[in-house]
Amino acid sequence: MVTVTERPRSRPRRGSEIGGRLDAAGWGAFFLWVGYALLAEIPIGWGLFGVGVITLLGQAARRAFAVPVEGFWVLVGIAFLVGGLWNVLAVDIPLAPVVMLVIGAILVLGAVLRSGEGDERGEPRGY
Repeated sequence: MVTVTERPRSRPRRGSEIGGRLDAAGWGAFFLWVGYALLAEIPIGWGLFGVGVITLLGQAARRAFAVPVEGFWVLVGIAFLVGGLWNVLAVDIPLAPVVMLVIGAILVLGAVLRSGEGDERGEPRGY
């Protein structure tokens, strides 16, 4: 006779449960905002700004509930904020070249500031 034993179901960790609820609330807020912005004919700049605020508030809520903050979504939120403000303020300089210059400067500065680092033999670390 073969007996089948069920493995006890493991409950999800508390942080992941809260994280899932926060993510669902964030997506709900996103769709509410986009729906409202479309119906009220909110200008695109303010729409983008609102999406950035919702995204960053979602990450702030994750931090407040001791759930790991997702760096990617922080960057996305900042990008929406900057893009929205760029449009609202009608800045004459195109945004893409400015973003490229900032990213390039960060990469170069990071490489220069890390130049003193090496392995235990003093040789530079490979990437």
